[in-house]
Amino acid sequence: MSVLTGIDIDTIVRRVLTDLNSVRFVSALPVPEKPQQAACQSLPSPSSSKQAIHPPANDILNLTGRLITLATLENQLNGIRKVQVSPVAVVTPAVKDFLRKKNITLERTKDSSNQNAPVRKIWLALHHLQKEPSLLVDDLAKQGDLKCEPFHCIIQTVHAAVDWAKMFPESRLIVVTSFTAAAVCLANRHKELRAVLGNNAAQITQDTKAVNANMMVMNPHGVSPYQLQDFSKAFLLAPNHCGNDLWEAFNRIEDRGQNHENR
Repeated sequence: MSVLTGIDIDTIVRRVLTDLNSVRFVSALPVPEKPQQAACQSLPSPSSSKQAIHPPANDILNLTGRLITLATLENQLNGIRKVQVSPVAVVTPAVKDFLRKKNITLERTKDSSNQNAPVRKIWLALHHLQKEPSLLVDDLAKQGDLKCEPFHCIIQTVHAAVDWAKMFPESRLIVVTSFTAAAVCLANRHKELRAVLGNNAAQITQDTKAVNANMMVMNPHGVSPYQLQDFSKAFLLAPNHCGNDLWEAFNRIEDRGQNHENR
């Protein structure tokens, strides 16, 4: 079984976005009106400084899109030394590797608006991990009020998740474990939890919205630390408000399950 590389993931993301036509990237740098102008930018010319839209000291590219792929950077990095993205933007691993090779700094800006603010409370469970995912922990700590707990039993992990969800119903819960199927199955037996599997950013967004999820389970093996960060961002940003009909169906299933247990 082959492992997807950062470029493979970037390509998949681009294709999904093209098919869905649901994501729109906006760059702070204006696009030239004529294609000939963009082509001429790469040619040395005594008057090239006159064609620059910003002063020569402005070598920062500010991207406001929610998802940053290699396509977002196309024809945008001429003379750029720093790329700025929003605090909640998902940056693909291929982009991070590309910028690193080009010696271009990737920086997240401070967002003073509360419109896209992440959830206030985040619960992170690390089940039976040999090494703590420090990049993920640090990133989540910047996005909300984080509580991180280690566990050695998946059953105890889910019980702790239930207790947390009871105390903080509006919070988001993330479980990192290699026992993903068991975690999702056990979690969804409790009315306080609606768990989804985290292995693809676009799918995480879709599933979280579809089932009103408040918990995500992801496997740290076979993916990079940057992918874990991207999966978490997609989960935290995804709306968790499913349709009324589906919500009523979930409640009926829960009621039947409780009645069966009480017999």
